[in-house]
Amino acid sequence: MTPAPAPVTASTEPPGPRRYSPGVAPTDRGRGLLLLLSLGLVLACGGGSGPTAPVGPAVAEVEQRSFSLLNGARAAAGVTPAFGLDPDVARVARRHSESMRDHGFFGHRDPEGRTLEQRLAEAGISYRGAAENLARVVGAADPAAWAHEQLLASTEHRQNILNGGFELAGVGVARQGDGYWITQVFLKR
Repeated sequence: MTPAPAPVTASTEPPGPRRYSPGVAPTDRGRGLLLLLSLGLVLACGGGSGPTAPVGPAVAEVEQRSFSLLNGARAAAGVTPAFGLDPDVARVARRHSESMRDHGFFGHRDPEGRTLEQRLAEAGISYRGAAENLARVVGAADPAAWAHEQLLASTEHRQNILNGGFELAGVGVARQGDGYWITQVFLKR
């Protein structure tokens, strides 16, 4: 196996002020904000007299749109080939997004210290190069587009998206309320 391109470790979060509830630990920021947003939604809908539908697009829709936006950016920049969608890579990406949501972290290493390379190896995926982009989006009407714009604005993330050496990609999304964790994994076989 030849050396892989250096993985990018930068990540992006929505800009703007962060609001924290008193007594909420930093790892519980999203949960505290979600609680406040949920309470606001219940009050806006008549005090909780009945169930309400989740806000925002479904996970599968965000995954598909995100993948489509990746190939659109490559086409606009004249980069070939277009990414092929790899369902196994998408599963690795989705599991990482779910892990970030479920364990209250945002980063390329999970709480057990596993890296992208270790997660791919555990899934039995062979490759010659790999990279990963992460985004955390809250409250966006189109979370895939918002994340895509932010990732393209970052030099390191843009390099991953427009690297013609990467042939395959998988996008995995996890959701909680109107919050989305988006993981993009790029591979060269």
